[in-house]
Amino acid sequence: MNSSKILEISLTKKPDFRLDLSNIKWDHFFEDSISGKTSDASVLDGSRKKPFDEFFSVKQEDENHYDFPPHFCSQEISDRRKSFKRIVFQGDLNEIDFLGFKSEDIHILINGHIGNYVGCMMQTGSITIKGSAGHFVGAMMSGGILSSTEMWVIMLVQI
Repeated sequence: MNSSKILEISLTKKPDFRLDLSNIKWDHFFEDSISGKTSDASVLDGSRKKPFDEFFSVKQEDENHYDFPPHFCSQEISDRRKSFKRIVFQGDLNEIDFLGFKSEDIHILINGHIGNYVGCMMQTGSITIKGSAGHFVGAMMSGGILSSTEMWVIMLVQI
């Protein structure tokens, strides 16, 4: 895995209903996207299953293009975080739920607002929100770091 690669994901179409991203395995999605494979990821628009790429565009960027903020953690955790896969979400994602659901070893940066259940059941990795978040942020997290610039909340659970 090339740790200098970052995926930038942007919302391109407003959903009819709230989008549920809980069935996306971000580590597999990242690997497929970096290797050029077409992803078969799907989302729920209300109760309708639709392709991920109907709502989002995905492109690769260089790691120096984004400001991934440092977190206050031990050297061991800082060293481990260097191997995390990095994904940046752009735009107003207020209608997007379950981003980072059960994620492992992924660092997600959200440049904008995000909906409900962000970081729900996150196991390792980190999510940084540069905006506001909906309800139940970090629900049932068992590990990882979740921080936001507007919520004034930083959750740190052992990684």
